[in-house]
Parts: sequence; structure tokens; C-alpha cells
Amino acid sequence: MKKFGEYVIFIYDLQKFVELFIIALNKIEIDAKIEPVSYYDESTYSGKLTFHHKRKRYIYKHEYRIFLETKKTEPCFMELGGLEKISIIGDSFDI
Repeated sequence: MKKFGEYVIFIYDLQKFVELFIIALNKIEIDAKIEPVSYYDESTYSGKLTFHHKRKRYIYKHEYRIFLETKKTEPCFMELGGLEKISIIGDSFDI
């Protein structure tokens, strides 16, 4: 099993988090495409695959993916602000 950090953050208001995320990205002039993952059956699917596609066997994960588009080559930092109203922080060993 992979070792993760000591703490986990569970964001329960996804809509508000996405709003904060987009505002923060706009401030640093980065475009984003935020979508739920489209799960496909690899034995029958024949369409175009994108960053937002994943094999059907992972459907239980209910994922969203964030694709950032920028021409910047240096690291970017963004400020989301407080997340305490939309999340819970816990001990990762409890999950």
C-alpha cells in the first residue's frame, strides 16, 4: 500500500470548491477544464479518448479531473482561501 501523508481533507461542497478554484486560476491567468471522468468500456468504445476518459473498471471512484492549460513554464502558485466551511480535515490513518 502506498504511504500518504498524515492528514486528509474531504471536500463535501464540490461546487463551492470549483468556484474558489476557478477564481484562483483566473487571478494567475490559467485556463482550466473541470469535468467528471467519463468511464468507457474498452471492449466496445471506439470514440476519441481525452484526458477526462478512464476505463470502466474504475467507475467506483466517481472522479473529477482538472486539466490546466497554460504556456507558463515556471511553477505557479494560487491562493484558494479558507476551506473550513466546505471541508473536513482528518487523520489519514482513520480512512
